[in-house]
Amino acid sequence: MEIKMSIDCYVEHITSERCLSGTTVIYYEREVRLFADYLAAEGITQTEEITPLQARLFQAQRMEDGLRPGTIKRMLSALRSWCK
Repeated sequence: MEIKMSIDCYVEHITSERCLSGTTVIYYEREVRLFADYLAAEGITQTEEITPLQARLFQAQRMEDGLRPGTIKRMLSALRSWCK
């Protein structure tokens, strides 16, 4: 499945079925879309092409960007939720 389409489905799911708060939805969507941008820069456009290594490399990049541990934790939570 195309990553962008997968994210749209994910956002709909966490909004309507999981009933997450609006703030959580905004943060989760932002983190997943940032990951999608990272993947696109690596030439990855399909969900089937994503590996755990890409998530770890993205995490390392975000840590190098100076994100706080709580932000990294939320990012990982969003990515885990999306990948289910």
